[in-house]
This record gives sequence, C-alpha cells and structure tokens, in this order.
Amino acid sequence: MRYQSNALWPAGVCSSQWGDNISTDTHDTVEQSAAVCRMLRVEGFGGERKVFPLCVWTSEVQQPPVLPKHWNWQPPPHYENPREALTPSRAP
Repeated sequence: MRYQSNALWPAGVCSSQWGDNISTDTHDTVEQSAAVCRMLRVEGFGGERKVFPLCVWTSEVQQPPVLPKHWNWQPPPHYENPREALTPSRAP
C-alpha cells in the first residue's frame, strides 16, 4: 500500500490538477508521509518559511485528495471564517 502526505494551502500558494489548493506527495510508508507533514509545518511551502499550510494530513493515496472528516482547523485571526482562507481575493 502507498501513502501520501497532503497539505492545504492558503489560496494562491499552489494549485494542483484538481484546482484545490492541496499539494500531495506519495510515499512507501505512513511514517514517511507523517515526516513530510511535520516538515511542512516547520519549513512551509518550498522550505522557505514564508507560507505555511492551513492543514496537513496523511492518507492512503487518493486522487483527488480529500480533507479528513475530522478536520477542525481554526482560521488565523484575520479570516472571519475558514472558507475565506481558500478565496484568492482574501489570500495573505
């Protein structure tokens, strides 16, 4: 079985073939996938420590990726609701 690391980014940071602001990468083990998620939380997009994911998670390979059902992300203070973080006009 293959696993993937997933990251949801603020609008305008990245786009996938599904146009969903989610980046993914596939791995041989769930431990490798979790390690990438931890790295994304610390290093941010491209390892530049400028833009950080709104949410990261591991999963079996999914195409397209799906946010976990238990996702209870709280938006940064400058967003009035979580959906605004995904709207390009409100991107930081």
